[in-house]
Amino acid sequence: MAIDRRTFLLGSGAALLAAASRPARAATPPIEETFFSGRAEGANRFQVAAFDGAGNMLLECALPARCHAVAVRPDGTECVAVARRPGTFAVVIDVANGTVRQQMTSTRGRTFAGHAIFSADGRWLFLTEDDSELGEGFVSVRDVQDAYRIARSFRTHGVGPHELLWAADGRTIAVANGGILINPDSGRAPLNIDTMQPSLALIDASDGSLQHAVHLSADLHQLSIRHLAVISGGRLAFGMQYQGPLVDDVPLAGIVDPDGSVRLLGMPDEFQSRTQQYIGSVTADASGRWLAASAPRGGIVLVWEAETGAFVGGIDIADGCGLSRTSSDGELLLTSGAGVVERAICEAPLRSRRIESAALADGQWDNHVAFRQA
Repeated sequence: MAIDRRTFLLGSGAALLAAASRPARAATPPIEETFFSGRAEGANRFQVAAFDGAGNMLLECALPARCHAVAVRPDGTECVAVARRPGTFAVVIDVANGTVRQQMTSTRGRTFAGHAIFSADGRWLFLTEDDSELGEGFVSVRDVQDAYRIARSFRTHGVGPHELLWAADGRTIAVANGGILINPDSGRAPLNIDTMQPSLALIDASDGSLQHAVHLSADLHQLSIRHLAVISGGRLAFGMQYQGPLVDDVPLAGIVDPDGSVRLLGMPDEFQSRTQQYIGSVTADASGRWLAASAPRGGIVLVWEAETGAFVGGIDIADGCGLSRTSSDGELLLTSGAGVVERAICEAPLRSRRIESAALADGQWDNHVAFRQA
């Protein structure tokens, strides 16, 4: 039987946005913007690339295999590309000259889970890791000044961690525990669909203690919490991937309010049917007012107004998964596996324009985009 999403559907609410003012944005894209992402060039050729707001390529560095996400050191001197799970490599890249400074391996007995973040001062790197034997997730903390040596690790208080980010207070790390147990020896096939327990864990970065955990109701336990974004008011947003039947009617995004309560976001049926129950990335614009989630299997990016949870609409982009804020309020950057890069305006009516660049089109952009503004 299909799960009744309408019991918590917040409604489309697009009419609530009619009075919104047009977001401010630059007449021409500022070149001080830098966007980082993994991409493929043909079969078995992978790299990290970076480009500016005008579409000029700034960095191309070969990788040993496909990466999932890129973390950029706050001073912009280095970036780290993390292997697609269950991978064991993470590559440190010198941004200025586009060369590999170092290749890290995951903690013994664990595999990387695809994402990493730097501390605000750039001293520490935090990476999610899977321990399939223990059936637990961990965050590995690396000392950047000591050649990225493992300094310590702490539990994510869940299974199958994926994305992590800093909460608004700058001291707490939010971790999306997808709830999926895998065996890296046999690939990415989930082993515990019937007993999944996804969570969003808020963890004190100083000692690894659990501050708060968000759990979904029992009937939604097959919704894997995968990706995160900080939105207006210090709230956290999350995107999910459903491991149950495609015919079930389930939410795919939610918001955690400051009091810890959860609002699950809805969308009209015509958009829901296109998602194929899969959100690939989430992000907020520079103001935190707009929340976007990509559904690459359906070729669409979905947008909500973050404060109210009102659904705004969708932007068509074939195999579009990568999302990022830009330097302008109300604007997003979108990338796709078809080599398309677009800038999109969030207010209704949604619209986007392609960045015309032969360099950007010459490759298949991967799942995520990291942003840095000089």
